[in-house]
Amino acid sequence: MKILKLLSMLFLATALSFSVSSCGNDDEETVDYEKEYRENTVAEKEMLSLILGDWMPDVEDSGYNNYWSFKDNGVAVYYEYFNGKIRETRYYTFRIYSDKLNLYDDNGNRKGYLPIKSLTKESLIFGYSPYLYLHTEKYKKVSSFGGSSSSVSDYPTLIVGHWTDSPTSSVSSWDTQDFQFDYLGKKGDVYFMWSVKNSSTDSGLDARGTYTINGSTLTVKYSYVSIFKYVDGEMVDASSLGDFRSGKSITLTYTIESCDGKTLVLKDKDGKTRTLRKSE
Repeated sequence: MKILKLLSMLFLATALSFSVSSCGNDDEETVDYEKEYRENTVAEKEMLSLILGDWMPDVEDSGYNNYWSFKDNGVAVYYEYFNGKIRETRYYTFRIYSDKLNLYDDNGNRKGYLPIKSLTKESLIFGYSPYLYLHTEKYKKVSSFGGSSSSVSDYPTLIVGHWTDSPTSSVSSWDTQDFQFDYLGKKGDVYFMWSVKNSSTDSGLDARGTYTINGSTLTVKYSYVSIFKYVDGEMVDASSLGDFRSGKSITLTYTIESCDGKTLVLKDKDGKTRTLRKSE
């Protein structure tokens, strides 16, 4: 009986020891999602207003450097530079909760956080985080960074939305295009409409696919193409419009000449430019 009692006590002690050591080694943070998605406090709203903009290292390193750009649409863009060139770009959505910059993927899944040790109009200091290693901890706010390429680095967020151009000629004749770019991080979905009309013919197409942006190069892969054509008001068979073929996938490359979030200028492979304006 004494032996059984002793064995029971040893088993209990072992179980308690294992339980304590397991809790002590658990590095995972417990997230209170109900509180995390509550309305921001006054202090948190102030931090959100302060963090908007572009941030570069307070002291640039000769090798790796991290840069951040926080947009008023809730998008955070992270740039990793090596020897003065962009090595990696990541896109997140962000929230500030309890002095932490919380980062999420396109599906709203929390990818981690960065503790905010200090934040003013001109200075930002992050603390250590086990979720995202930073080469840079101290940052200063700048009007832009990266020299002439600063606007280029903003294209993935600026291009999101509906873009259209007005008829290029008279009321009875036009060539107009519409793009709808939906943001999904490094790439997105695109919906494209093209309408061409003259005195007797009315042609157009609907196309859907995905797009990626690398610097100023916009690559669009259309997986669905539907073309229509009317001659003197009668619908006729239509198999092509420009480089598009009905029912055939196609990849097109454009050069983004400029994009400021209100006006988008695209140049096609033939060197023709088209100016589109964002439609609210």
